Amino acid sequence: MKRPRKEKNAMSISHKRSPELEKKLSEDINKAVMVKGSGRGRDKLDVKVPGLARVEHKVTKNKSYGVTLETLKKMRDGCEVGEVPFLNVQFINENGRVIEDCVLTSKQVLLEYIAMGVQARHEI
Repeated sequence: MKRPRKEKNAMSISHKRSPELEKKLSEDINKAVMVKGSGRGRDKLDVKVPGLARVEHKVTKNKSYGVTLETLKKMRDGCEVGEVPFLNVQFINENGRVIEDCVLTSKQVLLEYIAMGVQARHEI
């Protein structure tokens, strides 16, 4: 049985949902600013918390998402001094509902996060 072909200019559910999920992410992060037209011009990442973090946001309906060295370089290069890059990947179902939401960051950020947690436990 043949699958029907998609229209030439038809947007996938991932592309349709991405802008609204990016907006929700910026609202979820206090003091975050959604970058309009990211990827064009100077701002390369989708959501920023000035002086603290930049977030590249990806949405997929697939069961996996591949991270490339090019994406990691784009994330690092898109940050200003003192900002940490994050990659937020949201997996959606065929209806566009988020079924899994994860964040990728550097090992250094992970180690700092764990150290803060260990220190906080010792202060209790």
